Amino acid sequence: MSTFIFDFDGTLANNVDALLEIANGLADEFGFEAMDDDEFQRLRGMNSREILQEGRISIWKLPRLVRRIKREQRAVIAQITMMPGMREVLLEMKQRGDRLGIATSNSSENIQQFLHNNDLNDFFEFQVTSITLFGKARALRKILRQYHLQPADTVYVGDEVRDITAAQEVGVHSLGVSWGFNTIAALEAAEAEFVVEVPRDMLRLSLSSEVKKIEPQRPSGRERRPVNDAHFSLQAVPLPSFEAKSILESF
Repeated sequence: MSTFIFDFDGTLANNVDALLEIANGLADEFGFEAMDDDEFQRLRGMNSREILQEGRISIWKLPRLVRRIKREQRAVIAQITMMPGMREVLLEMKQRGDRLGIATSNSSENIQQFLHNNDLNDFFEFQVTSITLFGKARALRKILRQYHLQPADTVYVGDEVRDITAAQEVGVHSLGVSWGFNTIAALEAAEAEFVVEVPRDMLRLSLSSEVKKIEPQRPSGRERRPVNDAHFSLQAVPLPSFEAKSILESF
C-alpha cells in the first residue's frame, strides 16, 4: 500500500489558466505587468524563488496578492474541472488500497467546494490547506507524523519545483506532473524522481518494499534519470534577505 499526497492547483485541478487570468486582472492594483503567453511560458521554466528575484512584484505586496487570488478563485471554483483522466486514476488508487491526501496552499473553502462539485468528498483521507508559499516541507513532516506514514511508501505529487524540493527535503518520493505550472524540463532539472505526462501513468508507480520506476511513453525520447532514494537535498536560489525570507514563510 502506498500513500499519494496531492497538490491541488495545476495537479488535481485544471486551473492554471484561470489563475493566470485572475493574476493578470490584479496587475494594475498590485503594480506589476500583466503576462502574455510568451512571458508566461518563460516563467514556467523557473522556480518560485527565481521568479520572485526578478522583482515583478514587491515582496511586501506578495502576501496580500496570494490572499486575493485565493479569494477571487472562489467566484470561479464551480467552473474549474479536474484534469482529464484524474478521477478514474484516483478511483483505481482507492480500489487497490492506496491512501490519498491533499497538501495545498489553496484555501479550505476552495478545496471543499471543488471536491463537492466533482463528487470526491470520500476520496481523500486528509486535506491540509492554506500552506505558506515555502512551507510545504513543514506541512509534509506534520502529515507524516500525524498519519504515521513511512517516507519510503509516500509520494508527493505536484506541478511545481517547490513541490519537488519540499518532497526532497522531507525524504518522501517526488512525482512531477507535466500539465501544471512548471515545465517538464524545470521539474527534471529539480531532480523530480518521477515525471508523468498523463494521470494514468501514476498507476504504474507502486511502492511496497522498493520503488518501481515509471516508464511512460515519451514521444520526444527523453530518458528518465535512474531512481536514487538514498539521499535528498534542497538546492534553492537564496532569498534577497532574512526579512524577505521571514515574510515568505509567514503566509
